[in-house]
Amino acid sequence: MHWWVDLRGIQQQVLPEKYRDRGALGDWNRFFAVCVLYDPPETELLAFAAFSDPEPEGFYGSRVPEEADPDESSPHMLTPPIKTLQELTESKDWALDCIIYYYMEQLRSKVTSSGIDPYQLLIELEKDDPGLRESYLQKVERDEARYFIEVDERTTKDDVYSAFRMIRAAQEAGPSDGRPKRNQLVALECAALYELPEWTYKKLAERYDLGSKDTAKRYVEEGQKIREED
Repeated sequence: MHWWVDLRGIQQQVLPEKYRDRGALGDWNRFFAVCVLYDPPETELLAFAAFSDPEPEGFYGSRVPEEADPDESSPHMLTPPIKTLQELTESKDWALDCIIYYYMEQLRSKVTSSGIDPYQLLIELEKDDPGLRESYLQKVERDEARYFIEVDERTTKDDVYSAFRMIRAAQEAGPSDGRPKRNQLVALECAALYELPEWTYKKLAERYDLGSKDTAKRYVEEGQKIREED
């Protein structure tokens, strides 16, 4: 039990937030266990990273499918990017979320009934926590960059597709140098292989379908930089 608890702790430290609690817990547990027990092979990182890949999932909403007769005709995909408004607003601890809800309702009631100026109250709170406003604005900025498509009984497939196109256009219009990010595992493998005398930029470009020797060189340089940082 201590072993699995420790693995779970590592996951919470190193996994980006959007990947936490997605997919079957056993998939992440097996992958992190392998990471602890074995050194990753320097030139087979992609295969190593693919260990214990999650299985495609179905999305059933509030309906729980019968285990004896699952609806195999329903769409399946890896970690469906679907969340309810409830999931977006609640904390991981339901008891804490219930307490927060209670006090939030109490505070709203008192502010409304007593005529307290919320702006003045915020000024008073900032005396104890000068960074309160800034941290809140950072939270709002993070939340505003996460988009979710709401589907109800009147939403059509074309509506969803149109909404997706709008979201994608907004994302692509954001700050970017226009170049796709390099796969860091490929970069690390390129750096490891390039240390061997038989591997050239040309061979690396062919193995990883990088297009040119110059691109392979940049992958090697990035891989070397990552290794130096570690």
